[in-house]
Amino acid sequence: MRVRINLSLSEAEYKQVEALTLAGRYKTACAFVRELLTQAIRYAARNAQERARSPTLIEEEINTMFAELMDWDEAEASQQRAAVYANEKPR
Repeated sequence: MRVRINLSLSEAEYKQVEALTLAGRYKTACAFVRELLTQAIRYAARNAQERARSPTLIEEEINTMFAELMDWDEAEASQQRAAVYANEKPR
């Protein structure tokens, strides 16, 4: 099913759309605007998926890093040596 959208632009905006239509080698301004809206919809959908699995906040990363450093300061010397040896690169 197709639905129509009525869009009103100022003359200056329409001239810009026409220039972009020609630059993009579209046959009509309607075809260009339709493709532009399609791309915007796809971008919004992709952006919504990325927001659903938002990354860790930098504040949380910093707090975790400092918590690990504090654990290091409280660790016994033998635990520190074991951690250093465990993280060494093989020769």
